[in-house]
Amino acid sequence: MDTGSDLLWVKCPPCSPCSTSSGATYFYSFNSKTYSLFPCTDDCERCTGTHPSYKNEF
Repeated sequence: MDTGSDLLWVKCPPCSPCSTSSGATYFYSFNSKTYSLFPCTDDCERCTGTHPSYKNEF
């Protein structure tokens, strides 16, 4: 997994509908020792509800 890019996406369960990548497996956050939720705060410019949104421009 390339973690050096800002374009890193993992599929989390339950995910319906999601892209159907062949051989892709789910990321189970409860099995991770380093996972942490990134909550919305007043400091988060792109907050919509309880999670931040993302925008990529090229």
